[in-house]
Amino acid sequence: MTTQVINHNTFLQDIKRARKADDTFHIWWLGGHGFLLKWQDRCLVMDPVLSTQTNHPQGAQTAHPGNGENSPVVAPVDLNFIDVTTVTRPEDGLLERATVRGLWTVSPAMRLVVPKASCSFAAEHLGIHPALPIGLKDGETVKLADIEITALALDAAGDDADASTAFAYIYRMGQGFTCFHTSRIPTAESFVERLEAYNIDMALLPITADSSATIDNTPVIEFARQINAKQVIPHTTDSLVQNSGALNTFAEQAAQAELSVYTLQPGHRWSNAR
Repeated sequence: MTTQVINHNTFLQDIKRARKADDTFHIWWLGGHGFLLKWQDRCLVMDPVLSTQTNHPQGAQTAHPGNGENSPVVAPVDLNFIDVTTVTRPEDGLLERATVRGLWTVSPAMRLVVPKASCSFAAEHLGIHPALPIGLKDGETVKLADIEITALALDAAGDDADASTAFAYIYRMGQGFTCFHTSRIPTAESFVERLEAYNIDMALLPITADSSATIDNTPVIEFARQINAKQVIPHTTDSLVQNSGALNTFAEQAAQAELSVYTLQPGHRWSNAR
């Protein structure tokens, strides 16, 4: 079962009218691992894959049918207000050339954040100047568009962490609001300990796209509990085919574990506004 996305004009209007306040934050699911975060008039996108083609690390492309409900929520050229784009795993297919270059066409001042070890790959893959990608090392923080972004290597530790090409990011803004986003659940035991220093208001966590009731989401649920996330928004692996059954299965299992979960449909919004 797939989830019907909203009309792209409705999506854009919702972003425009979303309340601007220092203590108000909005998150839209773009499908797959992608999200759009808005605070005040600042907009940041995470792992956006908005083309009808999927880029593989080797550069091959596989076309998706643009058939309405499985089409991207919005075209990159319609997002002419993006300040920052972050990519968790550029070399695993999440740095989509058509999307990022499309965003830069209409948002030329946009900044691109990637793992430091992936800077050369990003520049070559996108066909851009090597100085354009902002490469972060493990544990490094940068402030862009008034949003603090901290990079954490997913699996590596110590000196090996800076060579990692797979990161998660922590976003902090306003009056202490903290959002955590990852495209893969970390396997390193030390990762949870590193997150203890942060007060995670919202965790954007990946789940399996399988909707079977027998699927065990315990690793994701336990990770969310261990990092003391106040709320979780799950996201699936496929950027275009959205399986609402998988989201419902996760929500049911999370409820049994007394974990607060908010499921989104592609193009829909979560907000902390009253």
